[in-house]
Amino acid sequence: MRKRLWAEIDLSTISHNLRQIKKRVGPSVKIMGVVKANAYGHGLIAVSNLLVKEGIDALCVDNVEEGIELRKGGIFIPILILSSFWEEEVDLICNYQLTPTIFEKETAEILSRRALERGRKIKIHINVDTGMGRAGIPYKKAVEFIEEVNKFAGIEIEGIYTHFSSADEEDGKYSSLQISRFQEVVEKLKKRGIDPPLKHIANSAALLNIPSSFNFNCFNAIRPGLLLYGYYPSPLVTRSISLKPSLCLKSRVIFVKRVPPGSFLSYNRTYVTTRSTFIAILPVGYGDGYPRSLSNRGEVLIRGKRFPLVGRVCMNQSLVDTGDIKVKVEDEVVLWGTQGRGKISLEEVALKANTIPNELVTNLSQKVSRVYLGNLPPTRIDS
Repeated sequence: MRKRLWAEIDLSTISHNLRQIKKRVGPSVKIMGVVKANAYGHGLIAVSNLLVKEGIDALCVDNVEEGIELRKGGIFIPILILSSFWEEEVDLICNYQLTPTIFEKETAEILSRRALERGRKIKIHINVDTGMGRAGIPYKKAVEFIEEVNKFAGIEIEGIYTHFSSADEEDGKYSSLQISRFQEVVEKLKKRGIDPPLKHIANSAALLNIPSSFNFNCFNAIRPGLLLYGYYPSPLVTRSISLKPSLCLKSRVIFVKRVPPGSFLSYNRTYVTTRSTFIAILPVGYGDGYPRSLSNRGEVLIRGKRFPLVGRVCMNQSLVDTGDIKVKVEDEVVLWGTQGRGKISLEEVALKANTIPNELVTNLSQKVSRVYLGNLPPTRIDS
C-alpha cells in the first residue's frame, strides 16, 4: 500500500553522530545513549541495536516498560531507568537485570530485600537534584542519603548523576552552580569512602556548551540524547560537534485544485487568497504529530522548492499554496529534511512551531511508518 506519511531514518547518520560524540569526549568517558520515547521517535529497537553495534557503553530509558522492550529486543548491555518506578515493578527490574534510579530510602530498602531473596545484588544509580527541581534527592541531603543506601546489602551503587536545568542557554552561571553542587557531593562521598564508578551530568546541550561537564577527572560518563539523532537542542548552543540529521519526514500530495482570489482556506478562515493560485492538499496534520502551530507559518518542499502552508493545519490534512505551479497528485513532499537542493531543518521547523526539536520527533504518531536506510542490524524493528 502506498504510504501517505512516513519518516525515512538514515542509520548511517546516527553512527556518524555517535563517532563525533566519541571524538568530542575522548576514549575514557563512557557514553550512555538516551533512547527513551521510542528513541526520540526514531524506533527504539532499530536504533538501540545500531548503537550497541557501534560500541555504546549503556542505554538510558524512561521507565521499566521501555527497559523490558529492549531486553526482549535482544539488547543485553546495561540499561539505566531514568525515572522512578512502582513497587510492583521491582521484580521486573530484578528479572530483566535493569539498572534503576534511586532517590528514596523506602524504594532502596524494597529493592535490596527483593535482590537478596534472589541471591544477587542490583546495581543502581542515584539521582541528585542540584537545581533541576524535578525528581532526585536534594543535594544538601544527598551525602547522608547515599551513606544509608550504601549499607543495604542487596544494592551496589554503580553511579551517581544529576541533570542540568538550562545547559542550552548562553549564560552558564546556573549550570556552573549545579556543577559545583554536584562536585561537592562527590568530594564529600569520597572522604567517607564512597566513590561510585560512574559520575555523570552532561546531556546533549552540555556536550556542546559546557566542556567541564565531561572532564574525566570529575565526570566519567555522559548521557547524549538529541545529538545522537543529529539535532541541536537550541539556537543558543555551539556547533562544536558536526551532526548529520537522521530523520526526514515525507508525505505526498493527494489532491490539487485551483482557487480564485478571495477564497477562504481551512478552519476559521485564517487565510484568504489574494490571487488565483493552486492549492495542494497533504494527508498530514496534528493527529500525526505535525504541529497545528505551523498554521500559516510552516513551509514544505515539493520538487526541491519551498512552498508555504496556508490556513489551519487540520487533524489529518494540511494545505499548501504552490502559486502558478501545478504540482501533481502523488508528488513527494518533505515536511522537514532535504529534497534535491532544498532543505528544511528540524530546528527551523521547531522555531516556527514555537517548540523544541525533541518535541517534534517524539510527537510523531506511531502510525507514521519508519523506513530505515543504511545498514540495519539484524533484528525486528518498530513500524
